[in-house]
Amino acid sequence: KNDNFLHDLHLIQRELEWVERKVKPLKRIVQHLIDDKRIGNEISHYFEDIEDDVASVQADLSNLLAMIVTLKAEYDNFQDRRVNDLLSVLTFATVCILPAQFLTGLFGMNFVDLETGDPAMPMLTWKYGYLVFWLFSLITIAMSWFYFRNVWKVL
Repeated sequence: KNDNFLHDLHLIQRELEWVERKVKPLKRIVQHLIDDKRIGNEISHYFEDIEDDVASVQADLSNLLAMIVTLKAEYDNFQDRRVNDLLSVLTFATVCILPAQFLTGLFGMNFVDLETGDPAMPMLTWKYGYLVFWLFSLITIAMSWFYFRNVWKVL
């Protein structure tokens, strides 16, 4: 759908540029007819009206082409904002998950004391080690949310 919009804009722009190229010589032709002494004054007034109409069409074509350029720029800005918003959400998700993932990988490496066979990391044997892990993870998520909400003003 979005690609069709840009494609349609591009086609319209090409058609308007084609019309502009075809209208441009008309002004000189009409001016030549106005300046021709063989044509009477009563007919030359009609050619002057035609010349004004051709100038008006040229101005309208220029305005339409400028509007198409503006539409393309606005569409690009809109797409950039959407991508930036998506990347902000993905960054937030990464910041929230990465510390917990790091700790899970660290404590899942099964380091053991070779003499006793007990886990070498004291937190693995604590009564509340699992709770401390989740508290640390939740505090990290809350700090990240606060940072993104107040500093980046994203969420």
